[in-house]
Amino acid sequence: MAFVDPRFVGFFMHIGYLQLSPPQDHESGLARYGRYIAQAVQQRPQLETREIVLELSDQKDFRPDLKKALKTFQDCEVLHVQYSKYVGLTGWKKLDLLKKIRQGFKGKLCITLHDVYSDLYPAYGLQEAWGFENKRLRGFSKNKSLALRSTAIYLWQNYLADKAIMQWLLSHCEQLIVCNKTEAERLQHFEGAEKITVIPHFVESRSQIHSPTEAKAALGFGPEKIITLQGFIYRSKGHATLLNALSLLPEDYKVIFAGGMAPNQDAFKRELDLKIKQLRLGDRVTITGYLSEADLELHLAATDLAVCPFQIASASGSLSTWISMERPILAYALPQIEELNGLVPEAISVFSDYSPDALAKEIRTCFEHGIASIEVASASPLQKLKERLSLSRIAQEHLAVYSGEDYLPAASPLKELASSTS
Repeated sequence: MAFVDPRFVGFFMHIGYLQLSPPQDHESGLARYGRYIAQAVQQRPQLETREIVLELSDQKDFRPDLKKALKTFQDCEVLHVQYSKYVGLTGWKKLDLLKKIRQGFKGKLCITLHDVYSDLYPAYGLQEAWGFENKRLRGFSKNKSLALRSTAIYLWQNYLADKAIMQWLLSHCEQLIVCNKTEAERLQHFEGAEKITVIPHFVESRSQIHSPTEAKAALGFGPEKIITLQGFIYRSKGHATLLNALSLLPEDYKVIFAGGMAPNQDAFKRELDLKIKQLRLGDRVTITGYLSEADLELHLAATDLAVCPFQIASASGSLSTWISMERPILAYALPQIEELNGLVPEAISVFSDYSPDALAKEIRTCFEHGIASIEVASASPLQKLKERLSLSRIAQEHLAVYSGEDYLPAASPLKELASSTS
């Protein structure tokens, strides 16, 4: 049964959803996240939603399509946009896009921020940024003049543009949403940060189509212990650390990287291939590449233990996917993980020493103590966390933002809706 808040009985609103997306063969994570929120909100009575996907690239003028979209949203009271630095445009073009949206929409503009990392929106000033970036680029080129030019270009298109965009959003949008306290804290040095509201990343509803045994058999596995790291492959996600940990585990432990390479990660792919060869793990590691929804479901069902050895994180779609499948999860003890365990204690197992030895030890502990089994995974902590983060509840928290409900502030200037439905 859907979670219904009695405060919204008799409430009516027109809500627009503009899904920004880089050009790619499959639906972007940004657009998918926005689509799920829109569909969940649409289930509420006395609401009308309108949704448009706007594909963005530097090679295409977005203005004609944006003008048509804004005309569709002209009688909406609220327009909700998912925003990320990696939306498909470079540098200052993103600010031009956002200004055009603001100019063309007169109602309440709500922005959900994704990929909120400290190095993208740092608190330090331009002089420090220059020093950091110039040092980094001089590692690639001994030509000081070339490094200076490259530093200036990079800072103009990234550091200066990104900070200007974030400040503009906080100054010109009625409401900004992030998915956890860590993201909100990373933005507290900006003026207007009191507009930021924390609404957790939703967990979608999934039905178990395949039993673990059936899924393993379909993928050619037997009784092996299957450990999976799901999602795009990039350097800070922990793939190399997991390979090193696997080399310390018995032969019946196998790893699946369930996802494809993130853009511009060709060099890292070569490093992973070389490491697999050097550690002689060729028959114990599977790299799937991009998976269709059906194939992803199969690989998730075949998994005994989901591993999330992320070194840094914003909000994690892959972690939410594991929660939706009620698969046992082992993650590095980042603040975001501790925040989830704060909602439901011990829902997610953690390791605190970021090293292959510590990870291998905790993986063995999960199996030896029976944590990595479907029976234990379906017990109360993970199920309670899944219910707490259900798409229905998270949609209701978005409605509170749209309607301007005045919630009490948290200890910091942040308004945290999570407490309203716990």
